[in-house]
Amino acid sequence: VVDRGSQGAPVTIVCHREANGGIPMMSTVRNTGSILVFSDCKTERVVVETLEAGAHHFFDIGESPRLMQARLAAALRSRLKWSQGVFRVRPFRFDLDKRRAWRDGRLIALTPKEFDLAYYLFSHRRRSVDDSELMTAIWSLPRTMDTTRPIGTAASRLRTKMGLGPSDAFWWLKRLPSKGYKLIPVVLR
Repeated sequence: VVDRGSQGAPVTIVCHREANGGIPMMSTVRNTGSILVFSDCKTERVVVETLEAGAHHFFDIGESPRLMQARLAAALRSRLKWSQGVFRVRPFRFDLDKRRAWRDGRLIALTPKEFDLAYYLFSHRRRSVDDSELMTAIWSLPRTMDTTRPIGTAASRLRTKMGLGPSDAFWWLKRLPSKGYKLIPVVLR
């Protein structure tokens, strides 16, 4: 189901049942907007793999209707904040509507989660961002969930794809032990 909300931001809703096994077929979803997955499956593996495969939010259909409605409203509000044109931080340009990023005019092949993480880190580049904040903002997982594997994997891919290593020009994506991640401008190193 695709719905163009009040701001024209497409939303795809994927329904998944635990009886079907595995993770939802995210590869069949062609959407530049938010992908919302509703499922009765609560295993950490399925939730994490679904979010890593490109879903933006994972909803447990066993929650109360009131709680699910509040979570859905928050997810849609968050999507509307992302649909605001172009965001630039030298040498990068982020197209928030098409969810694409460029470095010096060259398209960077980012997965949906990598794009979300890159944009989030650059839009909060003046401070460190801790793991629990990223788990909630990017992976839609509770702050209390004890897994940082998706963050570390995505951060490593960003360093390679975007040139954010310690010897690269412009920005360095640094892991701060017990504090999360921080983008450090070259001039401050």
